[in-house]
Amino acid sequence: MARFTEIFEDVTKKGVKIPSNLYLDTGLYPIIDQGQSAIAGYTNKADGLFFDVPAIIFGDHTRIFKYVEKPCFLGADGVKLLKAKKPNANHKYLYYALCNADIPNTGYNRHFKWLKEVDIPEYSEEEQEDIVLKLDKISHLIALRKRQLSKLDELVKSRFVEMFGDPVSNPKKWNVCRIREFADVRIGPFGSLLHKEDYIQGGHPLVNPSHMINGKIVPDNDLTLSESKYKELGVYKLRPNDIVIARRGEIGRCALVESQGSFCGTGSM
Repeated sequence: MARFTEIFEDVTKKGVKIPSNLYLDTGLYPIIDQGQSAIAGYTNKADGLFFDVPAIIFGDHTRIFKYVEKPCFLGADGVKLLKAKKPNANHKYLYYALCNADIPNTGYNRHFKWLKEVDIPEYSEEEQEDIVLKLDKISHLIALRKRQLSKLDELVKSRFVEMFGDPVSNPKKWNVCRIREFADVRIGPFGSLLHKEDYIQGGHPLVNPSHMINGKIVPDNDLTLSESKYKELGVYKLRPNDIVIARRGEIGRCALVESQGSFCGTGSM
């Protein structure tokens, strides 16, 4: 095993960050940020393009890793750009090793300090290549499955428009009102209310946008709160038929609470 700091160098300063308001839908060069999408946007500017690929990008807030094999720019916030210190290192193997690393989820905080404590298994070059080959095949199957689910999600949205019309133009003239007129809207709790000592193993699950998958909540057993903090934040307890919506990061992601649980929201929702 080798410590992360023995293998990697933080080269974030060598990458140029592009403000999100300058992202293009299409362009010559990709912009990689810490969100779920592989590519956040594009730019046509070439000055400052990071050419030293392959490399690995780590989302300091989201704990998401991305393998980068084409020259790129960085998203504006929360991105760490990593390169192996050893020449000709197998970055794809290192990427998979990092994806499997145990990094505690402390909400919308920075996690790089935890990443630096990670140990990475050391294998021969041949073993690393074999691991990459097998995991690439598995990753391809997972990508196909996600694409299928995305198409099904599009079908649901299409059926909604077919039945009720475009919610923006409202061609069927449905009565319109603000959410607050028929629902109790609550935001939070914000990260300032949560501290490292509040997170424990086997406590009350805390929900953030990354736990909302295909309209359902899939809690993380590593992100749970102590009994005292849970009671303090009891006003944020989620109940059956509550709807949670992300307002940071993956904006618009939502899920329906289907069963009674001891979940609390976060400042991202």
